[in-house]
Formats: sequence, C-alpha cells, structure tokens
Amino acid sequence: MIGDMLPSVVKIKGRSSQGTGFIAGNDGVIFTNRHVVGSTNKVDVTYFDGATRQGNVVYKGYQADFAVIQVDNPPKINSLPLCYNQYPSPGESITVLGSPLSLANTVTRGIVSAVRASSQEFSNVTEGVSLIQTDAAINAGNSGGPMVNDSGEVLGIITYKYSFGEDIGFAISIIDVLERLAVQRPPVNEATLTPCGNVANHANT
Repeated sequence: MIGDMLPSVVKIKGRSSQGTGFIAGNDGVIFTNRHVVGSTNKVDVTYFDGATRQGNVVYKGYQADFAVIQVDNPPKINSLPLCYNQYPSPGESITVLGSPLSLANTVTRGIVSAVRASSQEFSNVTEGVSLIQTDAAINAGNSGGPMVNDSGEVLGIITYKYSFGEDIGFAISIIDVLERLAVQRPPVNEATLTPCGNVANHANT
C-alpha cells in the first residue's frame, strides 16, 4: 500500500527553503507547510518520476502553518484520501512519507504519542489547530509531508520536531486544515465507510 502512495508525494522547493508536499485533490491541488513555501508565490514541484513543474501558492495559513499549491495541467496522479472526521488515538500506528535531507521517497514508521489541542506552548509554530504528536523519525525536509494511518488516509501534515528532545515530532491535524479551508467530505453512496469518512475498500487508492 505504501508503495502505491509514494507517487502522490512530491518535493517542494521555494526561494530559500524546501520540503515535502502531497497531492490532496484530483485537480492537482497540493498541501504542504507555509514555512516550506516561505514568502514566494511560486515554487518548484518535483514528482515521483523526477519531472518538475511550477506551482502557484494559492493559500497560506500563517497561524496554522499550512499552504495550498495549484499546478496547472498537473500529471494524472491519484490524490491521497484525507481523514475527514476522526482524530487518531494514542498508540495508533502511523507512517510518515517525505524527503528528509532531500532523500526523496523516504518512509518512517511510528505511533501517535498524543493529540494536543492548540495552546500557548505551541504558539510560536502553530495556532488554533490540533497537533498530532508522534515518535516517528522526522528530519529537515519532512515538513509538509503526510502522516497516514494504516488505511492510507492522511491524518496530518508534518510541521516540526523538538530539536532538544528525541522522537518528539508533530503534524497539523488534517481535520483542522480542512475546517480552515471549509472543505467537506464529498458525498458517497456506499454504506461502508472508514472512521475517517472514506469508502472502506477505496481508502488506500
């Protein structure tokens, strides 16, 4: 399943920073971090096959540290299913996909250590969004990449790690991101849904 997801993960290069992003919509929309795109409104997006295209930064969530990129005439690549309506539980297994230290297509595993509500403790990085804490390995370049559950659904966007501790990293909850963007789950006819709100037998496609 993870191998099927990697083509949906991209490298993002801004004017003075770089990181990871992932395809979050069939129209080529990409989610990443605001601090990855920086002050520019144009970024380079490198896909799984090495092809690079220019992306337009169409939204920056300054307080919540996420950004939305639109690529014109994007390649036909499946978007990753998003977790619309349930936060993960502590102890739940997760996977982080990204390009730490520019090493593309890197996969690390861990668990959800905690789900933390926005507080003054994290106001220097994010504000007004829930953070998913994990012990999965996170390094420079992972920022903007997806944290996914065992069904392949995106739980959050990797944002930072504690530099003075070990195995303490954080992702912005995708639920909070979607609320900020006023995005709702598309209607589905199938009765069997995952706890995240996706069709169960298509959650990993």
